Amino acid sequence: MSKEFPEIFIHPGSQGRVTPSALLQSQGTIEFNIEREYFDHDLILFHIATEDFWFNLGFKDGYLFMQRNEFVLRVGMSFIEKLPGNKVVCASWTMNWLNFLLGPIGVEAPSIFERLEIEPRPVPLSLFRWARQQSLIPVEQFESENHFLSRVHQALESLQTKVDEMANPNVFWDFEYKGKRIVSRRPKRETDLHPIIQGLLSDQLFLSSIELSTEYQTGVGNLDFMFMGSLKDKGIGKICAEFKSLHSKDLLHGLEYQLPGYMTNQKVEHGSYCVLDFRGEWFNQPDIDSETLSAQLSRARSRANLPPVPPMKIHYLKLGKIKSASRR
Repeated sequence: MSKEFPEIFIHPGSQGRVTPSALLQSQGTIEFNIEREYFDHDLILFHIATEDFWFNLGFKDGYLFMQRNEFVLRVGMSFIEKLPGNKVVCASWTMNWLNFLLGPIGVEAPSIFERLEIEPRPVPLSLFRWARQQSLIPVEQFESENHFLSRVHQALESLQTKVDEMANPNVFWDFEYKGKRIVSRRPKRETDLHPIIQGLLSDQLFLSSIELSTEYQTGVGNLDFMFMGSLKDKGIGKICAEFKSLHSKDLLHGLEYQLPGYMTNQKVEHGSYCVLDFRGEWFNQPDIDSETLSAQLSRARSRANLPPVPPMKIHYLKLGKIKSASRR
C-alpha cells in the first residue's frame, strides 16, 4: 500500500507555535525545552515529508537529531551537558546548514553549537500550495486549543505573503506632498495600521470562525488584537497580539512588559508579538542587523515573567520599499 503525501506531524507540546508554513521556510529557528530522559526514548517533535523531500526533528537511539533530506545532524547527552543548568535548545536551519544551539536565542552565555553543512535543496512548491490550502479549510469549531493557536499563527505568517503580492506598499505609509511632488514618506502609526492588517486577515479569519477584536480593553491598556475561537468541549480559546514598529522606542518594553501584562490581566496564556519592519529605500531606522535584533528581542522576552520557552511567538512583517534591481 503506497503512502499518502504529504506526511506531517507536529508534537502537541509546541502549543501551536510551530506551524507547517514555518517549517517550509528556507530558514527558521525552533526553541524547545529538553530533559535528560528524552534521550532514552524515540520521540518525534516534527516530521514533514513528500516522496522526494523530508524534514524531521526528534530523539532516536540516544541522540537528538535533525534531518533534512539525506543530511542528519546528531548530538548526544554530552553536548547538552556543556551548558550546565540549561534546558533550552534552539534548532535552526538555512538552505546551507543545520544547527543546534544551547540556550535560548540571545542568552548571554558562551555560544555552544553543533553545525552541519548541507546541500541546498528547495522545498517543493506543491508543499507550499498544500500548506496554504490547509490554512484556508473552513472551521466552525476547533478540535483542540493547539489547532486554534496554530491557525492564528498561520494567519499572521500569511501577512508577509499578502504584502509581497501587493503592487506597492503605499498603504502602509503617510505621504507629504508639495504640489504634486512627494517631499517625505513616513511609516504610518501603529494604530493607523490596525484596520489594514484586519482587512488582510479578514477572509482567513472568517473561514476559520475566529473573531478578532481590535483595541481590546484590558484594564491596563488597550491590546491591539484579541483572537477568539470556539474550542470543542472547552469554551473559548484566546490569544493576545501586539503590533510594534521596529523603530519604536518601546519595542523591547512592549515584549518584556506590555504584552505579558495584557496576557496576565486577561488570564490568557498565549500571545504573539508582531514586529513591523519599515526599513528599505524610503526609511533606514534602526540600523541593526537581523542577528542582533533577534538576540535583543529574545533577551527581552526571557526577562518577562513567563516560562523558559515562553508562550509568546514573535512574527516579523517587512513593509519597507524594496529597491529595484536597476537601482541597487
